[in-house]
Amino acid sequence: MDQSWDTLNPPLCKGIRKVLKTLGFDKMTPVQAACIPLFMTNKDVAAEAVTGSGKTLAFVLPLLEILMRREDPWKPGEVGGIIISPTRELAIQIDEVLLEFTSKLKRFTHMILIGGNNPMLDINKLKEQG
Repeated sequence: MDQSWDTLNPPLCKGIRKVLKTLGFDKMTPVQAACIPLFMTNKDVAAEAVTGSGKTLAFVLPLLEILMRREDPWKPGEVGGIIISPTRELAIQIDEVLLEFTSKLKRFTHMILIGGNNPMLDINKLKEQG
């Protein structure tokens, strides 16, 4: 089975494909090929795969795609998505992956909020940055 990013339907936008190329991700992993089309058609997905199999991109890419396809303009402070992680380590990994995309797709910002921090600092950060 061809697992090229170009085979996705609906296709990924040029900006996301450009970031994938920059990061050296030429082809989808099996978990990405199985999950991304489902996410892109608003299906619920549960996936189990080994570490390093591409699970993070399997849900981050559809999230970014869905947000990019939104027709209504974003309002200041509006939240487009929330990713909840069971561990601090996974939250940091997801944050690092998101940074690769949000730093190049200027239309988005993101922030990481981790338990154990002062909640008022997180609330103020969210109010300031949206």
